[in-house]
Amino acid sequence: MIDSKNVELIVDLLILYKEDKYKSYLLEIQRLINDNTLITDADNYYDEFITTHKDTFFTLSKISINLWIKLVYNIYHIPIED
Repeated sequence: MIDSKNVELIVDLLILYKEDKYKSYLLEIQRLINDNTLITDADNYYDEFITTHKDTFFTLSKISINLWIKLVYNIYHIPIED
């Protein structure tokens, strides 16, 4: 489970993983949420993580506009309509 005090750090780590593809970012997320799952496919773990925790991220992002912006533009790619 994602603790609200770690959510911004977790989102930052997800963004870093997406940019650099370093598995160590995902391992740090696992440490923060006490997840002992063996990561055999890092991209799959990343995809499942952001899908599974989507509602939690957006609920917690209500406390910070910067967090919401990071989620929308860097993780979930919600297009802006003109």
